[in-house]
Amino acid sequence: MRIGLAGTAGRVLAVSLGLALLNAVVVLPLFAGEYTQYMGSIEAARLSEARFINENWPYVGWNPLWYLGAPFHLFYTPLRPYLAAALAKLPLGLSTAAA
Repeated sequence: MRIGLAGTAGRVLAVSLGLALLNAVVVLPLFAGEYTQYMGSIEAARLSEARFINENWPYVGWNPLWYLGAPFHLFYTPLRPYLAAALAKLPLGLSTAAA
């Protein structure tokens, strides 16, 4: 039996949606709390960067708390902590960890 292009596209769409749903079910517990239970995670470092931005804006070029002082923008990717800090500043009631 030959399946047409529309049937193949429908199958691909169904499999893609199924995988997306499975992925959402698997990772949903990661979004349930503010902090992770895995101590080996680097999440605490990202949260401290976002908190540092909130507490020291606009003077965030130099972080004196890391390695006896470090240029903030040269370590890791700065976009994520800036986004978390911005979300925490919005009047949504989110903490820095929840953002």
